[in-house]
Amino acid sequence: MTALRGGSRALRVAAGGRRTGISFRAAPREAAAVGFGESREEARSTRLARVSSVSQPPPRHDDARVLLAYAGVHGSTRSTAERIAARLEERGVHADVVPVDAVDDPGAYDAFVVGSAVHDMAWLPQALTFVHANRDLLVRRGVWLFSVGMPAALRGPWKALVAKEEDHVVGGLAAELHPLGHRLFSGVIEPGHLTRAGRVEFRAMGLRYGDYRDWSAVDAWAEEVGRDLLGRGAEGDGAPA
Repeated sequence: MTALRGGSRALRVAAGGRRTGISFRAAPREAAAVGFGESREEARSTRLARVSSVSQPPPRHDDARVLLAYAGVHGSTRSTAERIAARLEERGVHADVVPVDAVDDPGAYDAFVVGSAVHDMAWLPQALTFVHANRDLLVRRGVWLFSVGMPAALRGPWKALVAKEEDHVVGGLAAELHPLGHRLFSGVIEPGHLTRAGRVEFRAMGLRYGDYRDWSAVDAWAEEVGRDLLGRGAEGDGAPA
């Protein structure tokens, strides 16, 4: 999340989490039941036809591998990364979700989606360390960025901070990484995510705690990334070098 300017710097809202790497795989569904009156051979043929035409996982695309690297604190950034990975897997793209400080071999991936929780209008230090250390690789193979803050929690005049926050967060990264896209999402904000002074300021601003994750927005962006990835693959871009 983010610390809002316009008040004190006491408001520290964090969204994200730590978790070991997760590999999403599409699981085939079971074949439908045999219809009434079918012979054993007919039933077998029916099952095989249904399995081959419906129940197979989505085709892989030249074994493309995408790394979903994230940095967070309370789980919102992790869950957003997992959601994006799931949508990419539905398109037949292999996607691994790994905390930025647990990535062993970034060179094994064809493209990258990197996300971070936002604190005080900036990415977390470990996320910045990751992108700085792997800048050349990310630029060469292609990278998308996402941030998790609390834009949806802002009300009234505070909504004007959203555009300013996104510009501040991604401005320097855009110049360094030339990302193929960036999106600012909202996360979960609870009292325990804030300091005592932060909770006072949060109430004074008239803000409300809650789960502000917009999964339809995450899905739509993941679809955009998926289309771009497959297009780049068809053109021969983004392959390991």
